[in-house]
Amino acid sequence: MIFYLAIALFVGIVFYVISHQPGTADESDSVQGGIAQYFVQISRLQNQGHDSFFVTAMASDQTRFVQVSANKSGGAWTYQFDMPVTDWSRNYAATIQGEAEKRGLETRRVNGTVAMQFLDVDFGDRARHDTFVIWVIEDVFGLPKDETFDITWG
Repeated sequence: MIFYLAIALFVGIVFYVISHQPGTADESDSVQGGIAQYFVQISRLQNQGHDSFFVTAMASDQTRFVQVSANKSGGAWTYQFDMPVTDWSRNYAATIQGEAEKRGLETRRVNGTVAMQFLDVDFGDRARHDTFVIWVIEDVFGLPKDETFDITWG
């Protein structure tokens, strides 16, 4: 009986140690930081040789966020601003879509895997994406320049 308890204790300790190891920078992970950290993370993932990834910046109040999906094809990067169209974001999405179309950007609403739509805005270059994200954060969401975000990626 003591032998089995010792084995169970050993297995429990091993599981605890393995499950509490810090993740590597290449795995999905998160940090807190300003919007500049969001842009740094996009660059970092590009420079690590990834061909596709996403980065999300969630506002500290946990109600508003921006997300980019980036893909590399034929040596060129494309960026897609993604936003679910739900109760919290419906008015934001209409404003964002209108401004994107005024700027000559391609927009579309697509059905997601759950009962909601997504607003996608496509960018052929990083500078236009970054400028647009800053506009969304400051002018649409009304967040301060020094807002802290939970930044996640994968």
